[in-house]
Amino acid sequence: MKIAQKKKVKICFGSDLLGPLYGYQTQEFRIRGKVQSAQEVLLSATVTPAEMNGLGDKLGQIKPGFIADLLMMKSNPLDDITILDEPESNILFVMKEGRIY
Repeated sequence: MKIAQKKKVKICFGSDLLGPLYGYQTQEFRIRGKVQSAQEVLLSATVTPAEMNGLGDKLGQIKPGFIADLLMMKSNPLDDITILDEPESNILFVMKEGRIY
């Protein structure tokens, strides 16, 4: 991670752990938080993947005309990125297509 960051490599947050490994998926926030700022980690899970998939003009940000799902958290992940490691304890709700779930 340190080498990639130093070389300005664009890194997207991973989401490919399935089955019994799925529980380890969110540990990436904590691991990356040791090298990157919370803002850089969040951008790698939102803006960077949208850009890398050619959808930077439609996804990845909360802006007029963009498609977005939102998470309402108990606290600010910019203050402590590890709150995203325990979504069941820290996510209050998810808003998808304007509806709260």
